[in-house]
Amino acid sequence: MNIEMAKEKIYTLPYLLDRSVKQYSNRLALSFVEKHKITYKGLGALARKISFYLSFHDVEKGDKVALLGENSPNWSAAFWGITYGGAVAVPILPDFSAAEINNILEHSESKVLFISQRIYKRIGDALNFKGHLFFIDHFETEDEEERLTTVHNAKDFES
Repeated sequence: MNIEMAKEKIYTLPYLLDRSVKQYSNRLALSFVEKHKITYKGLGALARKISFYLSFHDVEKGDKVALLGENSPNWSAAFWGITYGGAVAVPILPDFSAAEINNILEHSESKVLFISQRIYKRIGDALNFKGHLFFIDHFETEDEEERLTTVHNAKDFES
C-alpha cells in the first residue's frame, strides 16, 4: 500500500455534507429554474429529517432505498437523506418501463421507494412494490428553517 494513500483521510458523504453546511451555510446548494431554492443549511436539515423519517419506517444502516424521479432539488435532497442515515441509495432511471422498475426493486430488496407523482401516474397501476412508497414532490421549505414539512405517503393521494 502506498504510504501517502494511507495518510489520506477517508470522508463519508454525511461528513462532507455536514462540512459543506458549516462552510457554506447560507449559499445556494440546489435550485430548480429559480423557483425551488435550497441553501446548504436547508439541505443539511432536509437530509437529517429524511434520514429520521426513514429510520421511523425501520430503515437501518445498509438497507436499500430506491429513488425514482426526474432531476430536481427534491431528488437530491432524498439522495442525501438516504445516505445520511447510512442506507444505500438505489437510483432508478425515470425512463425505465414498469417491468424494469419492478425488476430493480425486487432484486435490490429496497425497503422504501421515493417516487415522483409524474412517474407514479405513469406506472402506478403496474408497480409491484410492497415496501413504503413516498412522493418526493412535496418537500417544502420555509424561510431560514428550510424544513421538511411533509413527506407524503403515496396512499395519502389514493381515492
